[in-house]
Amino acid sequence: MYQAATVVWNQIAANTKLKSHWAKKVFPLNVEEQATYLDKQREALTAAYGGTIAIAYLTMAPLLMEREAITDFITQTGQLELRGALPEVSTAEEAALLAVLDRPFSEQEAEKLIELLKPLET
Repeated sequence: MYQAATVVWNQIAANTKLKSHWAKKVFPLNVEEQATYLDKQREALTAAYGGTIAIAYLTMAPLLMEREAITDFITQTGQLELRGALPEVSTAEEAALLAVLDRPFSEQEAEKLIELLKPLET
């Protein structure tokens, strides 16, 4: 969620069919609500798995679980420049590879991230 402005997530929520309960709850939130919600999730994930995994998860999870809605939005609006911030991510492994490009990961952290993201592939 950190890679795009709140207004983009709001527009995706308003103009596409979201699959996940999480996205239906978080994408429409205003800036303050979204920041507060994500901070709480980041704190919980950091406590359980460390800060690197927490940030990577919150960045990659929306791309993975709502890849169809994101693609639909980009196609509908013609805002192809959004693909730079919101790449199409089809697997947990692909998400982990992208996350590693953004910040250094240990092999164990990458494996844990894949494990956490795997259920979102459906």
